[in-house]
Amino acid sequence: MRNSIYTSAAVLFIVFLFIFLMSRNDVKTEQILSLKTVDITAQTAPNFKILYDNDLVNIAYGSGSWLKPNPDILTKEEIKKRIEKSVEEVSSYKNIAHFFRPGFGHIPFWKSDVYSAKKHYESWESKTGNTASSWGKYMMDDKNYGDLLKVFVDEAQKNNQSPFVSLLLNDIHHGYQNKINELNISKEKWSEKSEWISNFIIENKSYLNDSTNFKSGLNWSNIEVRNLRLEFIKEICENYEIDGIELDFMRYPRFFTDNVPVTERIRIISDFLTEVDSLLNDPELRPDNYPKNKKRFLVIRIPAQEKMFNELGLDYSKFKKNGVDMVILSTYFFSMQQGIDFKFLRNSIPNLPIYYELHYITLGYSIDSGLPYYGRIPATEAQLYTTANLVYKNGFDGISLYNFQYYKNTFNQNVPFSIIDSLADKSWVSNFKPQWYFRSEGWRDEVLPEIFNSKKTVNYKLDTIFQENLKPQRGEFRLFFDSDIEGENWRVFINTKELSKVDCIFDPNQKTFEQFTYFNSKFLCYDIQRNLIENGTNNIKLSYLPSEANVEKKLIYYDLILKEYF
Repeated sequence: MRNSIYTSAAVLFIVFLFIFLMSRNDVKTEQILSLKTVDITAQTAPNFKILYDNDLVNIAYGSGSWLKPNPDILTKEEIKKRIEKSVEEVSSYKNIAHFFRPGFGHIPFWKSDVYSAKKHYESWESKTGNTASSWGKYMMDDKNYGDLLKVFVDEAQKNNQSPFVSLLLNDIHHGYQNKINELNISKEKWSEKSEWISNFIIENKSYLNDSTNFKSGLNWSNIEVRNLRLEFIKEICENYEIDGIELDFMRYPRFFTDNVPVTERIRIISDFLTEVDSLLNDPELRPDNYPKNKKRFLVIRIPAQEKMFNELGLDYSKFKKNGVDMVILSTYFFSMQQGIDFKFLRNSIPNLPIYYELHYITLGYSIDSGLPYYGRIPATEAQLYTTANLVYKNGFDGISLYNFQYYKNTFNQNVPFSIIDSLADKSWVSNFKPQWYFRSEGWRDEVLPEIFNSKKTVNYKLDTIFQENLKPQRGEFRLFFDSDIEGENWRVFINTKELSKVDCIFDPNQKTFEQFTYFNSKFLCYDIQRNLIENGTNNIKLSYLPSEANVEKKLIYYDLILKEYF
């Protein structure tokens, strides 16, 4: 009996002692537990107004091909300096997330254990007898350089910017000058740009959507294709202090062969997004100095054309459940303003911040057109402001700037960095004038180009939105064709009223079509009178009456400039 009492007393003593010790260490215990169960979902949602794309290769300006810059001009030290400058030049702007693209998605421009860029370039030089580009030379020198991503992250943190990594999920830049059936025949068959072809693709040609064509892209039905991307993402999360990752579905937007059912495509992409979110927010996959409980954001760059969602396996109803935090709606590499159903897109993705992508050009002929600047037309500030106002009025949260640096690279113009803060200000853009509306031969546009032949009539739409205190008084409506239009007869109506043809007044301060004198003869211009333009949808009717039989004209662009208000 006595032993039983002693035993009971001992047990009670141990229990009370344990409770006492736990009460003395409750703060420390909670801290330890918090490291194991990080409540990342409760973190604040992203509040960025501008997403800024930095594709890396823009820094190769003036050093030869951007795909293969001359290492004697773009030296390793110069690469480092230019990356740092590319961060510094946007360091003064507010609410900006900086997206850096370390390579084209196949050759990692960071220190990778998954696929070593150093070994890749050394093997390529040995196999082809060619000399690697500036990028290759930088990555092979892993003692002094060899990590472009670290340069960017360090500089972004130094300048108080939020660093993101942008990954091209299915890039095909390597396919433009390389034919699969010519490789391994002789050294001469390897183009200099074949340095962008990873051994993973060469060894797994069956993973391509078309095994005879590099430009067909990889088929994501193959789990090995998806796993390679996940392994890249895992090591980036583990080794770099990034605030998020952008998954770029636009380069190249073909992920499946035609025989893969839509349901299977959606399952594959949805599962992939969920896995990426898990990697991003795994507290164990963090550099030592990066907070364990800090939310890392998952961003997707997808088409603004909803008709492509099934093609790519994108189900917008599952985005939030899959861990997506921000959505960029893209029109590939042109700015498109008309023909995009902004209201539908906003209503379809109601619970996530969505951003509309703006580019440095509104129009571009084929790269083989023979025209200066490839026939590309730079976007004016007024066009960008007007487009931003349209998307904001439809409930979008911000703007994404893509290839913005190429104002300089393509047109030798100063990059208009000063507009960044203004684009982020919804009130400011709603009051900006002149407003400049446009529709161009954009990516997968079903309206333009339009071939006109004898006595053809076509109807178009043009959506506008302006403040009640900014009713347009005068303006100019313009048509732009791919060939000279002088001497041809056209009738143009807006909202049933026929317009009067006028001489085109090109304002050199706008720095758009007017800087290219060879385009002037391709324009037709019409006067816009007071109270003609509706606040909303405007109906346009064009009729062509050719001066000679069997003469065809191709319309590739039209715009409306509202210059005066009352």
